[in-house]
Amino acid sequence: MELITVLRLEFAAIEELPPSIENLTGLKLLSLSFCAKLKFLPDSIHSLSSLSILNIGFCRKLESLPVLPLSLTKLDARCCTSLKTVSSSIPSVKQNWDDLYNRGYSWESFEFLGCEMLDENARKVLMEEALFRILRFSTLFSKYGRGTLFPKMNLSFWPGSEILRWFSHKSEGSSICINLPHDPDHQWYNSSYLGLAFCLIVEFKDLRICPHSMLHVDSTYMFPNGDS
Repeated sequence: MELITVLRLEFAAIEELPPSIENLTGLKLLSLSFCAKLKFLPDSIHSLSSLSILNIGFCRKLESLPVLPLSLTKLDARCCTSLKTVSSSIPSVKQNWDDLYNRGYSWESFEFLGCEMLDENARKVLMEEALFRILRFSTLFSKYGRGTLFPKMNLSFWPGSEILRWFSHKSEGSSICINLPHDPDHQWYNSSYLGLAFCLIVEFKDLRICPHSMLHVDSTYMFPNGDS
């Protein structure tokens, strides 16, 4: 039997996926973008232990998401305008961090822009997951990434109008200045400092016209001796 690693069903007239999709154990990419009739994904999708990329953007009738696989590192759910509920994947996110890295984990992106129907609990789930994913990412980078070309990117997008409560430094406008821990040798990358996480609130005029957007970020580190 041929091992299927990529399955693309974009624009397909399907209302659901069969539970038997769990048999595609080698599947790494599943793309269902623009499936206009798709209403839900089967719970068995959680069993796809190799799945790293799931594209469900613009599935406008999709109403809920089940628990997603631990292996998933990219989810595109842009403009799923009927999406209301999201099952928490936090128990999975807390598990087997080293195993995930050994399978090639290097970056993450979870995008829910344009999903304005998400209920309060779903938004809370996404916020909590974002925290754990940032902790996982920064911990693995601290353990494996320093001195290598290990990518340093973890992105999460969802609709909302509040900065997450666990960000202690807040500012209006496009810049912020904060004090970071440092050691006597000014080697911040050898200290307990794991990285920089930030949260932005950005208003888009119309995501239907411009679903792909880019944020540009500059960071400058100033050390006590004046070096930067």
